[in-house]
Amino acid sequence: MKEKKMKQHKPYIFCAMLILIILLLPAANQFMYEINKPYGLGQPGRIIITSCDKNQICSSWYYDYVNNINNSLFTRRFVDGIKSKASVEEAYYYTKINNNYPQIYDGIKGNLSLSTKNVNKYALLVGVGLLYDFSLGNTNIMCDVLVNNCDFNPENIRVLIDGDATRMNIKNSIMGVASMVKPGDIVFFYFSGHGNFGFVSAEDGRITDKELGCWFNNIKTGVNIIIVIDSCHSGSMI
Repeated sequence: MKEKKMKQHKPYIFCAMLILIILLLPAANQFMYEINKPYGLGQPGRIIITSCDKNQICSSWYYDYVNNINNSLFTRRFVDGIKSKASVEEAYYYTKINNNYPQIYDGIKGNLSLSTKNVNKYALLVGVGLLYDFSLGNTNIMCDVLVNNCDFNPENIRVLIDGDATRMNIKNSIMGVASMVKPGDIVFFYFSGHGNFGFVSAEDGRITDKELGCWFNNIKTGVNIIIVIDSCHSGSMI
């Protein structure tokens, strides 16, 4: 009788174990992210601004009726902040007040302005696989504000959209900038696309915080690097 009773309980034990595994999966994912985090982007000489913290899904959007293009609300607010404020940090706080999502890592500690004169400025703008033409709309308004409000030379701005935004193209673009810049120059990197704990999605695969950090480590000490990431869980990239 006892043996029969134990057999009857086996399905219940199996179901309980399965539920426990499912519940622990997010925690395991976050644990892997925490292991990876020390090798991420948050290092001296960089300002990193993200659209949300590591646990948030950023889905807010903004429709630009004038240009008939969708933008993310975070990017729209950040661009408005750059237009109206003197520095990257002030633009960030403007974005935070109006959006309540983003966070910042400031390894420059200089309240850096994108409008600084008499320095070379380079930008890489990446938009990948977003609905409602987000990738196009976000990179367009970001490119516009850099050229018209921050005195970036259009020849020093590279835009990678969807099919062109592969891991290799993004890496090679960063390496190309690294070979040209000198101390005092400004490098601006913008990513708009999908993300999760510790990575963002290029057109052909993931780019982890560790990989992106390693690519930027090729840029000379003394170069001011601003990285803006507009994706879900983007705070995990810091």
